[in-house]
Amino acid sequence: LPFALRIIKALQAGQNAGGDLRGKRSAGLLMSKGSNTGEFWKDRIYDLRVDDNSNSFEELERLYSTAEAYRYMNEGDNEYYENQNRDLALANYKKAFELQPENLEVKFWYAKLLHDMAELTESSKLLNEIFQEEPKWQEYWNRVMN
Repeated sequence: LPFALRIIKALQAGQNAGGDLRGKRSAGLLMSKGSNTGEFWKDRIYDLRVDDNSNSFEELERLYSTAEAYRYMNEGDNEYYENQNRDLALANYKKAFELQPENLEVKFWYAKLLHDMAELTESSKLLNEIFQEEPKWQEYWNRVMN
């Protein structure tokens, strides 16, 4: 497992072993790079926090999964739009989609990438699923494409 997820699992194990006597109400994960650039927004890898939630560790794990999916999408965009590397872009987006298959935004941007790659059949399939589940995404698609 990735280091950040191992930390979350360790927090969960500690809670399962008895945890804080006051109960669980919050959880967080702040992880930075090993070197400091002086620009904290570039140095932060994860800055996740859950407050006042009786399922705080489960929610923290969900937020971690979401953050990872968006990280993979960003890497995919960089690979395709900056480096013209189609294969790495698709690999990153597939990882994002595997982490968050129910996330319509992940599915939307994956469909957009496929569209930009002229993979229109696969893109249309995903878009139809999105529009069927939430019709408002059709308007967003129209705005993005104009």
